[in-house]
Parts: sequence; C-alpha cells; structure tokens
Amino acid sequence: MAAGVRKTRRSIKTAGHSNTSAVARSPSMPVRSGLIALLLFGSGFCALLYETTWLREFRLVFGASTAASAAVIGVFMAGVGLGGVLLGRISETRTRPLAFYGKLELIIAGTAALSPLLILAARYLYVALGGSEAMGPAVGTALRLILAALIIGTPTFAMGGTLPAAARAAVSSEDVQRRAVGLVYGANTLGAVTGAAIGTFYCFENFGNRLTLWIAAALNVLIAMTALYVSKSQEFVGESKLPKEFGKKEDQTQASPAFVFTAAGLVGFSFFLMELVWYRMLGPLLGGSTFSFGLILAVALLGIGLGGAAYALLGLRHTASLHFFAVTCAAEALFIAIPYALGDGIAMAAMLLRPLGTLGFYGHVVAWTALCLIVIFPAAFVAGVQFPVLIALVGKGRKNVGSQTGFAYGSNTAGALIGSLAGGFGFIPLFSAPGVWRIVTVLLATLALIAVVLAARESKRWLRAIAPLVSVLVALLMLLAAGPTAFWRHGQIGVGRVAQYQGSPNEMRDLANGIRRSIAWEADGRESSVALAKADSFAFIVNGRTDGNAKGDAGTQIMSGIIGAALHPEAAKAMVVGLGTGSTAGWLAAVPNIQRVDVVELEPAVLKVAENCAPINRDALHNPKLHVTIGDARETLLTTREKYDIVVSEPSNPYRAGVAGLFTREYYQSIDRCLQPGGMFFQWVQAYDIDDRTMQIFYSTLGSVFANIESWQTETGDLLLLGSHEPVHYDADALRTRLTEEPFKSALSAAWRGNTLEAFLAHYVGNRALADALIHLSSNPLNTDDRTVIEFAFARSVKLAHGFQIANLRASASGAHADRPELINGEVDWALVDEERLSMYPSLSRAAKFQETLTPEQKSRAAAFASYSEGDLPAALRQWREQSQEPRTLAQLQLVSECLASQGDSAALPLIEKLAEALPRDAKAIRAEFLWRDRRPQEATDTLESFLRGLREDPWPSHELISRSMARAEAIARTDRSKIAAGLLYDALATPFCVFTSESERLAARLGIGIYLDDDRPGEHAHAVLQAFEPYVVWQRNFLNTRKECYLAQHSPLAKQANRDFDEFMKREAVTADVSGLTKEIEARALHTQGQPSIRK
Repeated sequence: MAAGVRKTRRSIKTAGHSNTSAVARSPSMPVRSGLIALLLFGSGFCALLYETTWLREFRLVFGASTAASAAVIGVFMAGVGLGGVLLGRISETRTRPLAFYGKLELIIAGTAALSPLLILAARYLYVALGGSEAMGPAVGTALRLILAALIIGTPTFAMGGTLPAAARAAVSSEDVQRRAVGLVYGANTLGAVTGAAIGTFYCFENFGNRLTLWIAAALNVLIAMTALYVSKSQEFVGESKLPKEFGKKEDQTQASPAFVFTAAGLVGFSFFLMELVWYRMLGPLLGGSTFSFGLILAVALLGIGLGGAAYALLGLRHTASLHFFAVTCAAEALFIAIPYALGDGIAMAAMLLRPLGTLGFYGHVVAWTALCLIVIFPAAFVAGVQFPVLIALVGKGRKNVGSQTGFAYGSNTAGALIGSLAGGFGFIPLFSAPGVWRIVTVLLATLALIAVVLAARESKRWLRAIAPLVSVLVALLMLLAAGPTAFWRHGQIGVGRVAQYQGSPNEMRDLANGIRRSIAWEADGRESSVALAKADSFAFIVNGRTDGNAKGDAGTQIMSGIIGAALHPEAAKAMVVGLGTGSTAGWLAAVPNIQRVDVVELEPAVLKVAENCAPINRDALHNPKLHVTIGDARETLLTTREKYDIVVSEPSNPYRAGVAGLFTREYYQSIDRCLQPGGMFFQWVQAYDIDDRTMQIFYSTLGSVFANIESWQTETGDLLLLGSHEPVHYDADALRTRLTEEPFKSALSAAWRGNTLEAFLAHYVGNRALADALIHLSSNPLNTDDRTVIEFAFARSVKLAHGFQIANLRASASGAHADRPELINGEVDWALVDEERLSMYPSLSRAAKFQETLTPEQKSRAAAFASYSEGDLPAALRQWREQSQEPRTLAQLQLVSECLASQGDSAALPLIEKLAEALPRDAKAIRAEFLWRDRRPQEATDTLESFLRGLREDPWPSHELISRSMARAEAIARTDRSKIAAGLLYDALATPFCVFTSESERLAARLGIGIYLDDDRPGEHAHAVLQAFEPYVVWQRNFLNTRKECYLAQHSPLAKQANRDFDEFMKREAVTADVSGLTKEIEARALHTQGQPSIRK
C-alpha cells in the first residue's frame, strides 16, 4: 500500500546534513562564500541520498508502515535538530569554522558508509526478537528507535552541525542581515534537489541502495578534504577588522529569541504537515510511483533552495524585520490556499496534460513537474525565504551566528518532527488530507497575524500591515471553496483510467460529477486514502487507483486461493498478503479442511472494504478461522514462526511506491522459510502495462527461490504464478471430484463461469518448461531488496500500448507443448479444455498469435464470442452457425441460448434448461427474453421481475446479461398500457443490487420506467429516482430539464437549485454553441472565397 507518503522529509527543510554557506560577492558577502556554497551544494546532494537510502533500507527491516517509517524519520530529524543546537554552540568557539565543518563531513561520510552493514546486523537482531508482533507495538517501536538511533544517530547529529559551522564561516560582520545564511541554506537545499532527482531517476534504479550510498559517502569525503584544505587559507581564519559601528549593529535584534524559535518550530510543523498532504493529494494525479514521489520532494526542495538563495541575492531592504516575516507567513498561507481553491481544476489540468505521455516517459515527467510547480513551488519558495529571515531576526552580523543558526535549525526540525508524527498518526486520519490542508493555511495565517501585531506595536506603522492582512483574508476566504473532491482523489487520473482530453465545460462537469457520484464511502487511513466506488459493483480505490472490483476481479480474487486449496487437498493453514475485498481469504477460509487463514493488511481502513463486500467474500470477517493482522507483510514473514501450506501474495501494483519490496528475491525467501514441505506459493502479477523484459524479471526472481513455476491466467490481464520446489502432481479424477464440492463448485461458477475440470484447467497457461524458457530467454537482473528494478520498470511503462501479451505467452506455451501440467494422471478432455479457452476472454480469442493456433471452426466460435461480448447478438448467432459443433461449455450454452431467445426461436428452450442446471439466475434472464420475444408479456414480466429481485442477493450473473435485462425491463414497461407490469419492474429496481452491481444502469432504467409511469410528465415516480443522483447529478440537458420540471411540480426543496443548475448549463451550452457556430461560419466563408481572384495588385 501507500508506502511512499512517508518519503523523505528532513530533506525539505533540513535538506539533510549539509547546509550551504555562501555570501554574495558584495561588501556584505565576501568572495570566500562562493566556494563554501559549492561545498554545501555537494553535501546537500549527499545528504538527500543518505536519507532516501536509509528510508529504503530500514523499510526492508521494520516494514513499510507509518509507525516503522516514523521511527526512522524521527531519529533522523531528532539527530539533526540536536546536532544543530549543540554543535552550533561549539562552532562559536572555533577559529576555523570551515575546518570544523570539514571534520563533521568526514564523520558523516565514515558513519554513513558503515550504515548498510549495521542495518544488516539490526535486521538479524530484530528478526531474532520476533519483531513488533512478538514484542508488542510499544516495545517494537522502542526497539526500532534504539536501532535506528544506533545506526544513523551519529551521522545525523553531525549533519545538524554543518549549517551552523558553514554559516559562521560564511557570514561576515558586515552582513548585518545575514544574507549569507540564506545563500548557504539555499545552495545546500539545491544540492538536495539534485540528489533527489538523480537518486530517483537514475541511481537507485541502476546502482541499487547500497552502492548509491557508498558513492555519496565517497563524494562526501572529497567535500570534507576540500573544506579542510581550503580552511587553512587566511581568508577563513579569525574575525575581519571592522569599524566599531558594526559591533553595535551586531548587538541589535529585531525580535525576542523566544518568538523566533517558536516561529521556527511552527513553520517547520506547518511545512511538514503540508508535505504529507502533498504526498497524499498529488499521488492520485501523478500515478503514485517512486518517480512521482521523488518529483514532489525535488520540487519542494527546489522552492526552498531558490527561496533561500533569493533572500541572499536580491538584497531587498528591511527584510530582516517582523513585518517581512509576517509577509512571508501570509504569502505562504495564500499560496497554499490557492491550489485548494482551484480544487478539481488542478485535477482537470492533470488529465489534460496526460497526452504528453505520447512523447514517452519523460513526457509524463514534464506534465508531473508542471503540476508540482503549480501546487508546491510557490509555497515552498516562500518557506525558503522564511528560514534565513528568522535567523536574521534573532541577531545581526557574525556574532553568535553559529549558535543562533543551530537553535533555529533545531527548533525548525523539532516542529517538523512533531508535524510528521501528528500528520501520520493523527491529523490526516482524523481530519482528512483536505482538512489538514485547511488547518495548515489557518495556522500560517494566525502566525502572520501575530507577527503583524508584534511588528506594528514595535514600529507604530500600522499601514504596513495592510498587505499581509489582505493576503490572510484572501487565503481564509479561499478555504470556503469546495476544494478537491472525489474527482481529484479517486478519479484514477494519474494512471490514465479517466481520459477525456477535449470537451465542452458541460461535458467536463458531467465527467467529474459521475466520478463524485460513484463514491459510496471514502477515508484517509493511516497509510493511504481509501474509497469504495459503486458505479458497477463495489470497487476499492487506494491512493487514486482501483486495486480491485468485487465482481469484475472475482476471477483473480476468488481463485487465487481456491486454486491452491484444490491442488493441495491436505492444506490446513494458509496466509494471504493483502485483504482487499476479502474474497481470497474468505473463500479459502470456507474450505472445510482449511483450519486457519492469516491475513496481513497494512491499511486498517481496508477492513471497511472487506466488510462491505461480505456478500461476495463469504462473510470473511465473521469467519472464526480467519485472523487479520494489521501490519507489514515483510516484517510478519521475517519474524513469524508459523508454517503454512499455502501462501497467497496479492499486493498492489509493483510500480506503486514501496510495493516492489513484495516482489523481491529476499521476500520470496522469507515466504519459502514459512512454507511447510510440499507447500505452495501463489504470486499475483499484473500482465498489463508491462513490457516483456519486466515480465522476464518476475519469472527470474521467483525462479531464483522456487525451482518449479507454473502459470495460470485468472483474469484478462492477470497472471497467477505458482511457486514450489517440485512440480505439482495433478490427480485428474480426484480434482474433478473436488471441484464438485463446496466451496469449489460455487467458486468455479462465480469466478470463471465453469462447472468442469476442463473449465478449471482452461486457465492453466504453462508449466515449468515455459517458465524456464522465459528465465533463460535473456540475461536480466533480479529484483532484489537492494535494487528493486521492477519498481522503476513498471513506472516507466504505465499505459504501455504494445507490451507483454498473455495471448503470446499462451501461444508460445502451446507451441512448445508446455501448456499442460507436467505431472498429471487420469482422464482429461483436452479438446474441451481448448473449447473453454475460446470463450474465456474476448481479448484472448482476438489475439493474432492465438488465432494462429485455431482451426477454421474454432475461429468461427471465437468470432462469435467476440461479437457476443460486444453485444452484437445477431452477428454472434450468424458466426456460430458458420460451424457445426453443438454447445459444449457453459459459455457456449449462454451464447447460443440468448442469441436464439433474442429472436424468439424455441430452439433456445432446451439450451436454457441445460444452462439452468449450473447458472439458474442467468437462465432465468434469458428465459424472460424468450418469453418477451414469444409475445408472452405477462410471463416475461414475472420472470424478469424475479430475476431483478434476485440480483439483490446474487451478484454473479454476467454484467452483459444484467445490462441487457434492464434494457429489456424498460422496453417491456413502455409497451404496457395498463402500467401494471411497469409498476412491478419499477419496484423490482427500487433496491440496489448486491454489492451495487450495475448501479448506474439500474438507476437509469428505473428513471426511464418512472417517467413512463408519470405519463412522461414530471411526477412522483421520477422524483423518487432523481433524488438518488443528488448532489452530483448527471450534467446533461435532458436530465437537468427533467429534474428541474419534476422538482418544481413536486414542490421539492431542491427546486431552486435545480433551476439554477439548468440555467447554468444552458449558459455554458450557448457559449459553446456560439463559438462552434462562429467557427463553422468562418470556415464556410473561407471555402467560399477560396479560388476567387485577389483584389490586391
């Protein structure tokens, strides 16, 4: 789940250990500061790489939970803050502060270089002690803090002293406003920007974590040696000789130290909270990959760095004043509030920028950068100005600059630390990310007002307060806007699932309203944002991407566990990684011989998803055999002493930040350790948006631990890889018997619409020979804890047009005779297996490689299924009749019987009876169609009403059949002059179907019937349905007009709003029509005059 939200922090305001010193080439900024700035730029670069590497490495030991990451970030920031306070004081006693800085850098480089080895030792200790599950949350957290402090405490403590030391070396007594501190701070942060960009986009992908860290350490040594060498120059020794007036100026202060250090803590608290909000809110727009989170960090750092440099270089007068600090707080509040007020407009911009992806991966990067510059950069730039302003407020010139910088640095870091803990554990789950967005704005506005009052009381110049007061007022007014809605947060814009790149304002609003209306529930969890969408059965959305559909993904979610239980009849204990809808765990727990199912889920909010999906997951959460652990799967697998017969891993997509660690060699080794002899491991792998090389890496990595890999296709774009040490033995006769027992019979029917062993084996893709061929096809790196190559490869290939195709894999398996289990005995009708494969997935039957393996008659049947899936029943029947075979599978029975029924052909009846033996609900819907076509409206109505009411309990009839049944209901209703049948069908559609299956179509059909019942005039039946669309109504002319007239006629309290909405629609429609008409007129005139002689000589 969302592991990326916790990504680097102190990088942003602390920028790691370094902090750039530089003073411009002016009387107040001696030439020496240029070299110090370069040194601090380099140390900022190294600091960011250290911090990011430590987070990635500790995540592999402690897990990816907020609690685990908070321990590492907490130690990092505490070390930096404490170092700033204590070492800042020490820097004041050094005559060669640059030499002191150089020695600190040597300490940082040496201790950082040792950290990977220490982390490895910590891992063995942590695992030996049993992790947080064995020790309990409190002791586990304490141990994490102790281990993190022992490993990174020394380098982070030294990091805290580098800014004060560098500031003292750079600031001269002539620099009354301490502009050199701004240059130091800015250059250091810009180095961190470079580190964030190069680390994210190159180093971690190509070098891995440890080598990246050691490269940074080597560069750090070079920086340290350069500083030590340069510090010997007389330019960096002692105090400059200055007139006495400068000494007097150094004793002057603009504000009390207590206020300055408190303010430093508050702005650090606010900015870190805002960082968490940016990670949580921008992830859905940018795709949520490692690249997008790294870019958010880089842009925030860029703003801070340039802000600090601007303070130093612009040379504005009176910047070191309370008034100017008030201006910065007000401006930051305003720049944070503006994107909030723009709300879904930002999301629209993100959607409209996605076509830049046609330029390749870096086209997406350009689009992401543009969004981050709009949302993050302005506020970050002002925040970068604030820090040197605060240091200038507490003193002037060189006197005590080291200690004061250290105290300000420590206060700022302490505030950020509190913000990290408050945001991750309390604020965001309690108030939601948009709520925290508003809180930060109010907090900064309040700080600005306090600074305004203090400045005005001191200077008595109240007119100067107008600018910050106006900014504060505007910022607070902007918070009254709707802000980001579900369209932003759950619209799946970042992964390209919503893509409407042109359209009128009305069309865009209709799109946004549709997404907003579809959300049944949403929450900001501890780790991720989670939502339940209901447009077409429950789908749960995590960080802006659908991670599973209760019905649409049932093939994978149900069968991922059921396959293992069917193949391993003696299995007693199972583990499932990822709860999701609860289907995998729930169906596994329903198997009689399974005694216990342990589920590990990172995000507590997902429990709500499984609770709502109880009708399709066998009421999983109330099964006493099922036990859910809220925690990190890696930590659980490393520390548990349990042994399992079956382990199923269903994490989110590997390109999501932090998820690739659940696809590494070391992760598979930890699973292997937990398996009983003869145990089986099942790994879900997405087979869409992926290239061939990345798929080979999957197989190679799994094959480095498990000698036997067998491949199954569970859904159109899903593979399930079975890993074991020996080929699985398939006893066909025993397996056939087992599949007739519960819950296997129901699972096979619901998930794969089959009822035979052949239907089960049709989903088998290839045996060990296929996997071995893929592994040895080319030389590829493994996906390891140190170098998670698939994390980056997947992120680069999201929405890949021509990548890996399961059809090609199946064709290769068939050609190599590797498409059957290696060890199988008993009778299997392999010709029937081939027939089942023809009807599984339309995309498979259309694939060119798959078509090459078919006979002419099979091609006709495949074409019939393709037409049937598109709703073209006459074409499907015509293509079916081009071959001679009778229906043999359930899918073939459904196709032929419905096609015949749609023409009123009585030949459908025996087929319907046969279908009813396995799929009674589907057969009932087809029977209603036949009765209607056979001019038996009463029977058709009764049968269809029964079918529709049954959908309240049974979600499993096919989506296409349900859609056609609702269209049929509306057609039957409109031909019923007595309106009795219409009333029955209207009532049958009154209640949402099970898990909100086909919800949008249900409402549309009921509204159509309701309007008919009201004699095509506004009435009570339509009024009852229209209310279900509120408040995010269909933004189309006919709907809005019907709503307006209906609410007016029924005296609804929403009548005025409905009238305003219709008027707004018509105004926008008129503008669009005018522009369109004008364009056509200009084009017509241009065509008319084309070819006419010019009057110009």
